[in-house]
Amino acid sequence: MAEEFLDRVYPAILTKDKKKFRYKTLAEDFATINQFFFEYLNTFNIPTAFIAKTDEKTLRFTSHDTLPFCIRVVNYMDPKFAGILGKSAWDAYAIPVLEYFTAAPAEEMISQNHIIAAGMTEVESLKTMNRICTKINAVLKSYFERRELALISFDCFFAKAQDKLLLCGEFDPLHMRILAKSELIPESDKALFPSKSADLKKMTEDLLTIIRT
Repeated sequence: MAEEFLDRVYPAILTKDKKKFRYKTLAEDFATINQFFFEYLNTFNIPTAFIAKTDEKTLRFTSHDTLPFCIRVVNYMDPKFAGILGKSAWDAYAIPVLEYFTAAPAEEMISQNHIIAAGMTEVESLKTMNRICTKINAVLKSYFERRELALISFDCFFAKAQDKLLLCGEFDPLHMRILAKSELIPESDKALFPSKSADLKKMTEDLLTIIRT
């Protein structure tokens, strides 16, 4: 009989965009943050694979097969896209923009047509994921706005378990970008992505403070 769950043990060292990040409590912090957001989303009937936190570094999920792409939900124009669109940096989009990326480590931007044509998922499944992402965005955007914070963007990873679509990760400073409302000005140059371990540690500590207050 196959196991009915999967344990995700957060590592002491993480790699993203060919950069390695490490600090003493990284694994415990990432487990805590992801546990909080999965439990929070569950209260809004978001279908997640999360079951429980089993120890300081481990989250337990329903057994699943992760889909080979992620959906990024974007609420504000970063300086690059603002320039392309002739807008001011950090202007809000009228509706959330959904972007699609291949799974790590490649993380190349692709289109919905690529996803369907390459057989990554079915048309109706992708439509369902898009709807779930939009609902998650409404929930999380409201959560952060109540704290005078702007949810710039976040990444949604999905999986299939017995033909059900389930959210399986990740909610942490490597996959979720937040700015204070006061920093939503064209001249703001605050980094959204950590470039070194000290940056990740600071962003993680800030997010922990938010979810604990």
